[in-house]
Amino acid sequence: WSGWGFLQRDPTAAKFKAQVDALASSGLKDLGYTYANMDDFWYKCPGSQGPDVDSNGRWVTDESLFPGSGSRDGMQVLADYVHGKGMKFGLYVTPG
Repeated sequence: WSGWGFLQRDPTAAKFKAQVDALASSGLKDLGYTYANMDDFWYKCPGSQGPDVDSNGRWVTDESLFPGSGSRDGMQVLADYVHGKGMKFGLYVTPG
């Protein structure tokens, strides 16, 4: 399952988790929907130059949309949630 069709340019952790919950509780997970993929707009992108990157060149999570927990990045928190539902987590990036 890809979040793009539902979340598009307005993703949040709460909205994504609600969709993951629906996949699990509706039986779709048991029918083969085993991946929950976060699409675009989860990262910090303050201008037209593209996403902010860390010192390793990795996109930086927008913590206002996807809060972290302690030392765990917001995407790690979300991935842990998806894994806890017995599903796999995917994350959109583009090569650059």
